[in-house]
Amino acid sequence: MYQMGLTTKQIQQIEQDFMSLPVKERLDEVLEVMKDCSPEEQLCLKFMYAYMPASDLTTYNVSLFLNNLRDTLAIIQTVPWGSQITGELFLNYVLPLRINNENLVDHRLQFFNEIYPRVQHLSIKDAVLEVNYWCLEKATYKSTDIRTSSPLNVIRNAFGRCGEESVLCVAALRSVGIPARQCYTPRWAHCDDNHAWVEVWVDGDWHFIGACEPEPVLDKGWFTEAAQRGMLIHARVFSRLVSEPHITHQTPVMSQINILNNYAETKILRVFVIDEEGLPVKDAEVRFELINFAQLFPLAVLKTDVNGEAHLLTGRGDLSVHVSKDGRFLYKKADHSCTELHFCLADARYADTEQVELDLVPPTAGTVKDPELPEHLAKHHEIRTNQANTRRTAFEDTFLQGNKAEDFAAKFDCCQKEISELIALSNGNHPEITAFLDAEIGIALKYKVLLLSSLRDKDLSDITCTILQNHLLGAMAFWNQFTDSNEDVFVKYVLCPRVHYEMITDYRDVLYNYFTDNQKILFRQEPQKIFEYIESNVRDCGEREYGTITSSPEGLLKYKYGSKLSRKILFVAICRTLGIPARLSEIDRKLEYWKNDRWHTISEEVDIPIHRCCKLTLYNNQPDVPFVYGKNFTIARLENGRYHTLGLYDYQFDGESISYELEEGKYRVTTANRLLDGTILASLIHVELDKGEEQAVTIHLREPDVVMDEKVALPEIPVLLPDGKQSFAQKLLLTEETGVIAFIEEGKEPTEHLLNEIHEQKEEFARLNKRMLLLIKNKDSLKDRLLNTVLDSTGILVALRDMTQDAFPSVLQALNTQNNKLPLVLALDTKKRCVFHTSGYNVGTGDMLLKHLR
Repeated sequence: MYQMGLTTKQIQQIEQDFMSLPVKERLDEVLEVMKDCSPEEQLCLKFMYAYMPASDLTTYNVSLFLNNLRDTLAIIQTVPWGSQITGELFLNYVLPLRINNENLVDHRLQFFNEIYPRVQHLSIKDAVLEVNYWCLEKATYKSTDIRTSSPLNVIRNAFGRCGEESVLCVAALRSVGIPARQCYTPRWAHCDDNHAWVEVWVDGDWHFIGACEPEPVLDKGWFTEAAQRGMLIHARVFSRLVSEPHITHQTPVMSQINILNNYAETKILRVFVIDEEGLPVKDAEVRFELINFAQLFPLAVLKTDVNGEAHLLTGRGDLSVHVSKDGRFLYKKADHSCTELHFCLADARYADTEQVELDLVPPTAGTVKDPELPEHLAKHHEIRTNQANTRRTAFEDTFLQGNKAEDFAAKFDCCQKEISELIALSNGNHPEITAFLDAEIGIALKYKVLLLSSLRDKDLSDITCTILQNHLLGAMAFWNQFTDSNEDVFVKYVLCPRVHYEMITDYRDVLYNYFTDNQKILFRQEPQKIFEYIESNVRDCGEREYGTITSSPEGLLKYKYGSKLSRKILFVAICRTLGIPARLSEIDRKLEYWKNDRWHTISEEVDIPIHRCCKLTLYNNQPDVPFVYGKNFTIARLENGRYHTLGLYDYQFDGESISYELEEGKYRVTTANRLLDGTILASLIHVELDKGEEQAVTIHLREPDVVMDEKVALPEIPVLLPDGKQSFAQKLLLTEETGVIAFIEEGKEPTEHLLNEIHEQKEEFARLNKRMLLLIKNKDSLKDRLLNTVLDSTGILVALRDMTQDAFPSVLQALNTQNNKLPLVLALDTKKRCVFHTSGYNVGTGDMLLKHLR
């Protein structure tokens, strides 16, 4: 029998929270299952359901969680370190199936059977290191969309973004009874990005590792310098049984633990709010914001307590603090030394009218120099890393890509190019996609291809043949109701099962058969009635939901309990099931349906439709500055005292201007110029649009008063050309032109970011390709797929570092830095002096280099 090690008080808390489960039908199902469970199993199941997000409660069967906990109890009694893992440590960091916002699948026993033979005779520390080599065998870094794949699907793709790599790594560690948690910084202060990694509990302490980025020791990773500049780093736990000292936020199902102290110099920033009478204000909303991706992003959103106070453990950088209550708001800047801010609601307002300049300086960068590894350990690590990459590449070679994709597509009479591209994107899921394309279901191939093309790339890697068939059959019943001119509307908003970033489920038959014929007739006549039905019958779950995970449409309709976003997805799913084109607006997530050849927007507050009847035009008075939404400018709408950034990413400047059709209301246009040291120079321009009004605003990027210019003379950098000839890096670049030399480390995430940024702007870099040189360690580096893609698409120069006389140490010495993190990017003037450089992880470097080269 496994000894849980819980106190009587903790057990009572679990019992109380479990019996408060808000969905009686689900509670009864769990209680029925418990009749056949042991006392330990009962307690574990109660814990899992006591703190289960609403979407999991309504989407997944009890059997998924029962199988997981039984496997976990067996595992913890098998592994050598199992007796150390009790109480909170077991319940919070080993037992849970959910790690963040991924789709849940039953993977634990499968992972255990594959990993445990490799770690059963190791210490827990060495087992952690071994598990991470296993993770690299399964996946490496690649940027993907925001939907988080399950651990099994990360393996199926052989890649994932950092949030997916860390989900895989935590799942793998927990599968052999090692407590693990995902660490996450929502946004960096010094560059436009976020990051996730993993902490593991080893012999009484938490240590960090880079997920799918094995090292031969703990507490080593490329992101350590960036983490020193963090303003918030947290770990989420699906539990309220947490005794850690700094909890940023807690809901009925989740505790957000602030672990910034583990990585950076910190302070407590206290915010006090009083009313017009000088009395403390309870439940004022306090948003601790920084600028990232050109928007004021809330790192944390807290409520003031009875003393009118909210506080945050944060880093030594600048923040903008936004306080709102009952539609009124005000904000102040907290610089790096500020520890208290005081707000009086007597100064609050309902709108902004003036243009505001805001400078936010991130924490200063420290120097993190990796310790030198003993030669035998470094060599062993290199061998293990190469082995892992070889095994993963062997699996990738089974994908239907390149010639294999073309050969598969060649057997079809039409759509060969589209099929070749689609099957290549399916990665390890190609058996499901090929089965769908091959199946004889009485529907022309064209519509199968249209359905697959309507999905996001990631969907192709985890959707099943059955789900695809059922969605196609359900949607094609309405095909004849659409004219050829409306084919695009049918494909995108009826045929396509994807609504937002949810996991696609087999919902059409369930939803269609749920309603009576009279209800379906009424819904088709007045789609607003679908919205009214949902709002009347589906209870809001409030804070019992977590993040952006959502219920399946069929689960939500059955249990009638879920979040606002889940209810919106259900509305669209019902509409599409009934042949009504519908969508979530990409601009503001409002519900829209198609009727009489135009889109209608459903208001969630009033009974009249909303019309985007205003026009806002932005003019660029800086011809040399390419304005890109979400990179250096955004637009936000003021609602109830808070600004919400609009999703206008698909709109681009036409010459020197861009126009948007918007609702009447109050808006904020933000421009942001990020400097080399990470500082943001922002302008906040406020606009109020009355019904039918058109306004024009000129935007610009602010420039620093003083431009830093290093002008460092560099030593000659010996290189080897692909043909083996010797040369020097500086001589390969065009003379009398500015240039760039970059020491890179292909396959590692910081370099992957740089290469992705180059590829995203490949046309620009291709025009400047003889002025940029990438330096790699050896010819094996040229096997890297992303590097090859970049070289093929841009023609950027590449050469091998001459390791017999490697200049890298002398370059660092010339720059007067000990930061040896790669990529090391050197921006050169016409005399080949270094005018600025970046080391390691610096998202946005691509834009800085283009600006320099221009």
